[in-house]
Amino acid sequence: MGLPGRIDHITTPRPITADMIQLKPYQEKAVQTVGRILRMPEQRHYDERDELSYGYVYTNLSQSMIRIVAEDADYFSNNVAVRRAIYQDLLLKAEHINARLDRNRLGAKYYKALCHAAEAYFDFSIDFSKVLNGEDGSESQHLRNIRALQAKMVRTDVQTIEIAVAANLEFDLDDAYTKGGVEVDAAHKQRFARTSEELRQALRRFCEQNCGGYAKAESVPLMTTGLVNLLREYCGFDEKSGTKIILETNNSLHFVELLARSLLKHAELQQEAAKKRRQSVEIFTWDVPKERLYTDNYSVLENIPTHILQPFYVLHNTSRPEQEFVKFLEANSEYVQWWYKNGDSGREHFSIAYTGTDNKKRLFFADFVVLLKNGCLCVFDTKTSNSDALAPQKHNALHAWAKERTAQGKKTLGSVIIPHSVGETVMWKYPPAVIDNTDNLSAWEILVLSNVR
Repeated sequence: MGLPGRIDHITTPRPITADMIQLKPYQEKAVQTVGRILRMPEQRHYDERDELSYGYVYTNLSQSMIRIVAEDADYFSNNVAVRRAIYQDLLLKAEHINARLDRNRLGAKYYKALCHAAEAYFDFSIDFSKVLNGEDGSESQHLRNIRALQAKMVRTDVQTIEIAVAANLEFDLDDAYTKGGVEVDAAHKQRFARTSEELRQALRRFCEQNCGGYAKAESVPLMTTGLVNLLREYCGFDEKSGTKIILETNNSLHFVELLARSLLKHAELQQEAAKKRRQSVEIFTWDVPKERLYTDNYSVLENIPTHILQPFYVLHNTSRPEQEFVKFLEANSEYVQWWYKNGDSGREHFSIAYTGTDNKKRLFFADFVVLLKNGCLCVFDTKTSNSDALAPQKHNALHAWAKERTAQGKKTLGSVIIPHSVGETVMWKYPPAVIDNTDNLSAWEILVLSNVR
């Protein structure tokens, strides 16, 4: 069965069979595999190579075994709207801010964080210039760091270290994830781990218990690999020896502390990277997409012929102001060439950056892009009085964007608009200049499309 979606590159995921999918870890991996294929960082339709805009996941699983969870639903859809032939490219200047790096799993920076924590906690060094005065200059880097471990009372006599495991416990990491961990009570008989695989399983369980609030399925492998690589790089221990050192009863207390410190450092590095990325505003050229996929949270609204994508899909919980403005646009179709209901995230949709009250850059996705028959382009965002504390900042950014485009000889109106009722008649008001609030509308003008020039 093929599930359509959008992709920006092709990867080769690991095969997942019907038997494997029964286990929770592989259910998660299946979802992640689908997500990686269908996620599209650029979030645009590839006009030059249409085949790049779709992805297909083929599986031998039956239909009854496949479910689309809510968080991944946006990547699957049979609801497609197509751009009308009358459309001519706008080439609008749009802005995008790189996504934040906040994730509930350890990332690529984790090993750097682990090394930093180990250098601070164990006094590890890989720079001979940092070796303390008085030490033997011929002492190897590895020996110097082993002595640092011993100074912390960490046992390194790997030949005599034995790691106890439950005698009647079958180690199975997948089963441990499925059950949320494997408990071993005092009644279990003990024996010593003899094989490398038994030690690996024990180390994985140790990391599972010490990975904090991070998702275990994605984070434990990074943590186990990181610990093994740490002792190999800094001390020269192979995997088996390093694992025994980590899991030795008294030693393990030090490594619990090390992992806790590494998680704090990892969070710090992620925050630093996120701040840098949030400050990076990218300029790109935007046009209404040739086609747009809608999830089952949308349904077709009939008799909306002026919308540039057909059929017109409306979100089930669309706000009342947005519903009323759609009626307004259709009622004034004699002045409207076409209009587009913008999305609220992703580069597929029109966005500009604005600065919030906290002085941080954020993205603003205005609700409507409207092209009038007289050639004037209007970008509107529907609000109600005081419904959005950041409405003034959003309006002012949109107003500046429109003013800049008008100065280039392209008549543009960009504004927040608020419904104003007189009896049963709903009118729309907009501020012709910058604003500092949305409760005083006395200086706002009534939107009359026939008068917009």
